[in-house]
Amino acid sequence: MQINSKILYLTSKRTLWWIKTLIVVGVLYATYLLISMKGADMVAIKQSFERIYSGANIILLLIVLALTPINWSFEAWKWQKLASKVENISFWEAYRGVLLGLTFSIVTPMMLGD
Repeated sequence: MQINSKILYLTSKRTLWWIKTLIVVGVLYATYLLISMKGADMVAIKQSFERIYSGANIILLLIVLALTPINWSFEAWKWQKLASKVENISFWEAYRGVLLGLTFSIVTPMMLGD
């Protein structure tokens, strides 16, 4: 009996999509739990965001948001160079690894993903 490779490919893509979706939902739920466990209510969080989004702070926030992917790129480049001694990986594989580490550091205790 021969397995149709196209069906297997589509099934694995669909399964991978569901796994990614479950991870995103899990991270969002874990973030919600962390906020609720700290005792912060949504009104205090809203007031904090309103304070942050005032005047000069918005410019600083935009600068931070613009520089964050650049920081991740440097981190990925570093890991690409370090891993090249064992195995050659592309920059995008290293970048995905950095993002995966960030995701795990959010949901694991004591920043184990770092």
